[in-house]
Amino acid sequence: MHVRAGLWMQAIHGQSATTIWVWEHEKSNPRSDFAGDFMERASCAEAVGIANLDLNRAAEEVTAIQKAPAQALILHSPTAALWDGKKYETALIRSYTALSYTGVKPGFFTERQLEQGTIPQTRVVFVPNIKHLSDAAAETLLKYKGTLVFVNEPALMTANEYDQPANRAFAGKLMPLTADLAANIAHVSEQLSAVGIAPDISVTDATGHPQSSVQWQLAHMNDSIVMNLYNSSHDAKEITIQPPREMRDVSSNEIIPPGKPITLAPLQVRLLRTQGSR
Repeated sequence: MHVRAGLWMQAIHGQSATTIWVWEHEKSNPRSDFAGDFMERASCAEAVGIANLDLNRAAEEVTAIQKAPAQALILHSPTAALWDGKKYETALIRSYTALSYTGVKPGFFTERQLEQGTIPQTRVVFVPNIKHLSDAAAETLLKYKGTLVFVNEPALMTANEYDQPANRAFAGKLMPLTADLAANIAHVSEQLSAVGIAPDISVTDATGHPQSSVQWQLAHMNDSIVMNLYNSSHDAKEITIQPPREMRDVSSNEIIPPGKPITLAPLQVRLLRTQGSR
């Protein structure tokens, strides 16, 4: 399940080609780094084949999810990676992870794009604990008319790429993110809602409340909506889709009636598509 989920979710998040570097038997040295690779684990080799065939069968739907435009952006800064280190990296990872459980398509906007004069076009940009940002990038970001959400630190982007103090006045909202995923999802959802961003379909637990175990990604395709589900936990989870819609499993063609709970095994992925008009 881990192998299949890993390959499948890489594709969902944009990876269109994968190479498994070691695909051979190691017969002579049981202590070799190659000992116990995929070719010596039959269930894992099978999972690779199944994932490959399923991705080919569902290429149209997976491509639609890959190409769906980002609805919320995270600022990616090599300058911050150099100067701000783990604080920046942790905030960036937590921002992206939480966004992945909202049904909203996350994306990245780079410091280089800002330096080239490109202004973000989404309603919101998350700034992950960035104290250091290049002068050229900051100049462009000051022209952004959407909402900046500062992750964990209120006084951000106050130094340039040379660690020199910079007199900048960025307006935005402060959002705390910790190691508590459920709380992070709630905080991110609140910020998205404040700027009018919401998924067309939401995934809740069996009682209709928010949950933090199943990721879902959406894309519009002709007159329908494609939905990818992934149970990232180590326990089986029962979910419901809101608002209730009739769905079809792209791989099995199973029809899921409106309002029927869906049970996902640990690490299970499912690709669904709405029936009829979206």
